Parts: sequence; C-alpha cells; structure tokens
Amino acid sequence: MLKYKNHDKSIKSVKSSIGELVDCGAFSICEDMSCKTEIDYRKLKKNDMFYVLFNETYINSSDFIKGFGAKVDVETLKGKLNLFTSIYLDDAIKLMDYPLDEYLIDGKKVSINRSKLFSVYAMILSRANIDLKNASKGCRVSFDTIDVISEYANVSESTVIRYINILYDIKLIFKITVSQNGKIKSQNVYSRWRDRHTLIMVLDKNKSVVSFNYYQLLKIGDTQLTDLEASYIIKEVEEEDGVNIDANWVDGKISKLFN
Repeated sequence: MLKYKNHDKSIKSVKSSIGELVDCGAFSICEDMSCKTEIDYRKLKKNDMFYVLFNETYINSSDFIKGFGAKVDVETLKGKLNLFTSIYLDDAIKLMDYPLDEYLIDGKKVSINRSKLFSVYAMILSRANIDLKNASKGCRVSFDTIDVISEYANVSESTVIRYINILYDIKLIFKITVSQNGKIKSQNVYSRWRDRHTLIMVLDKNKSVVSFNYYQLLKIGDTQLTDLEASYIIKEVEEEDGVNIDANWVDGKISKLFN
C-alpha cells in the first residue's frame, strides 16, 4: 500500500524509488495478487494497494548478467537469481524514504543513487542468505569482500565502500572489521542492523558457525578499537555464552566503550 505517515513528500520519494526499479526492468507493478494486470507506477495514489512481479526473464538475460563483469560466476548467479531475499518492511521504508538529499559527508552534501544504495544493501543480505555452509546453522552474517559485493551489485568498489558506511550510519547494516586466523589482512563482516547481536556472537570462537575463527577485533563500524577494547568485547561475548546477548546488550557494550 502506498501510504507512509500520510506525508506527500514521503509518498513521492517511495514512488520515485519504485520507478527506478521498474524502469531498469527489475519488476512490474500489478493491481491484483495474481499479477495479471499491470499498472503504471506513475498513476499510483495514496492508499493504493499494489503487488510486485519480478521480471525473471530480464534478470536471467545475458544483457543483465553481463553488467556484473567478467569476474562473476555466471552459472552460480543464474542459480541464485530466483531466490528471495527477505527485507523487513520498516527497513524497506527507511531505505526508500530516507532523505538522502540531506545526507552529509564531512559536512558536505553528496550525490547518492538510491537504486545503487539498495543494490549494495540487498547484495550484502542475499550473500548471507546463500551461504549454504552457514545457513543450516542459523548464521545471518555476510563476510564477502568489497570486490565481490562490487561485482554482484554492479557498483564500483569506491561506491560500495561509501554506501556501506551510509547504510551503517542510517542503521540498516551493522559492520565489524576483524583479522582472520591471526593474519595481518583485515576483513569486514556484515549483518542487518537488527541482527547485530548475531554478528557479535561470531566473535566467540568456541561457538562461531563460520568456517574460520577470528582472533582480533579491529573495528566496530568505522571506529578503531584498541587491543584492550577489543579484548573486552570478546571476553564479554564469551562469558555470556550466547545466552543473554541481544541487540540491547550489544548497544550497551558499545555505548560503554565509546561514550
């Protein structure tokens, strides 16, 4: 339903975001649940109910897939395009309605493409969902590298880095940076913002469901941690043994460190 706080500006923003996705061929807007009758998104009015039909022909087409670049495993991509990535309604509304034209980086307004921002967001979530090694164990984290996200989201690496920071700032994606197996090379790990407790629990190497253990926590978001701060977080996670850790627990520990 095209209704959000009965605010004309909000509705206009939502329609614009829907239009970008329709125009690029990702899906069609229909008036019935069986999706037999398409409608023009430009004619949608407040309180109109509509349904979305994904264009599988287009998203499986060679033209669409070529846009991801030569490094992408095309056969793997084809096998995953028809899978759904769950996005919570309030997260979707925030993503479509957030006033990006007012967003500032270092005190300056920047140009942000909402469709590309959505692509990066959805790519991070979908890569966590198709991680079959961890999916059976309830893991809801993604540890893809920037270049992989860039290839599959069809967005430049510099844009991916900038948009991940924006998604963290507006509380849609949670991010930590770790060193893997004691190596110097660092790696980001992501989750939905609401699943940040799940991401923090990955730090417990005795219970971690990922295929490797982390020995050093470097950053939460873009805030660099001292060795003492990192040890404090990991110690607290291991002592809780996963029983009492939830989003509020994570927020409390971070607040204690940074405030």
